[in-house]
Amino acid sequence: MNDNTQDKKRGLGEEACWDKYIRGELNEQQTGQAEALLLHDDEALAAYMAALDEHEQELPGLRQEEAFIEDVMHKISVQGHAQQVRESTEPLTRKSRLREHPLFNYVIAASITLFLLSLGAFDHLNSGTTDRILPLSTEPSVSKQIMDKTAGWIDQLKP
Repeated sequence: MNDNTQDKKRGLGEEACWDKYIRGELNEQQTGQAEALLLHDDEALAAYMAALDEHEQELPGLRQEEAFIEDVMHKISVQGHAQQVRESTEPLTRKSRLREHPLFNYVIAASITLFLLSLGAFDHLNSGTTDRILPLSTEPSVSKQIMDKTAGWIDQLKP
């Protein structure tokens, strides 16, 4: 036990202090000191419990015990629910911002496409239907024409 705790104990007058504390006869400063003693000193707690046992018959009983228990449980559940709401609000906004990002949507679409390609889902799409829709042409494709023009232009720039 440290010197500060001993000073508080001496200032409260040990045995009489707990009787007065139980009856609510101490001023605010003395009450604060007594509560600090209860938190930090095991001997003071034991003395308080002994004094409480002595005065048990004098103390009023708890009226409507069931209502008190229900009220306490309700307050605990309301506080727990409020804390859960606070904790779940921040991640929700973060998740919604992530889902709105274009890169996220692109990655999801690319993943689904690769998955379907690996399963061969697109193999049946080209089963001869393009011959009927677009006739085969002998002309080079547009991309080939663009590549040829670009290559020619680059060749002209070279010294």
